[in-house]
Amino acid sequence: MNLAAITIEAKKNGLYQRQDGLWKLSLTIHPHDDLAWLLTAPMGQRLGMTIAALIDEQNAGAELRDPPSRAGSVPPTDAPKAPPAVKRRFDELPVPQQAALLCQDAAFQDWMGVRGRPDTRTEDTARHLRERLKIVSRSELATDDGARAAFQQLIAQFRQETGRETEVRG
Repeated sequence: MNLAAITIEAKKNGLYQRQDGLWKLSLTIHPHDDLAWLLTAPMGQRLGMTIAALIDEQNAGAELRDPPSRAGSVPPTDAPKAPPAVKRRFDELPVPQQAALLCQDAAFQDWMGVRGRPDTRTEDTARHLRERLKIVSRSELATDDGARAAFQQLIAQFRQETGRETEVRG
């Protein structure tokens, strides 16, 4: 394995677990650090990280906890667990969520006439959908009765023309 390494100073902004079980860490990086390599690394580049708490005048009074060992890095058993996902019919989902799911659907992307790079098709479909419904954000589908009705007509037309029923999602 070939390694390229940089050292940076960063502050933890957030940490949350995604629906797929992976963790997402958000950091603010000190502006004086040399990020040239990181900025030019391709998206999806795998990174190995070693993280250490910095003890200085900024956090001298802060309580620092020892990080768990690798074997003990599993969350404690008393940690709250997310309830199991409940499968719902597509039409039972909030309308903005329906729109988001459709924008990720390859058949809907094709039907909407979206072409281009695979990595931008979801965003391009969302843009086309917003333009067609004359909304700025898909979240407006929750409050704008006219846009919601137009979206429901669009779904009906998509289903009729493609003979496709939308899948049950969780």
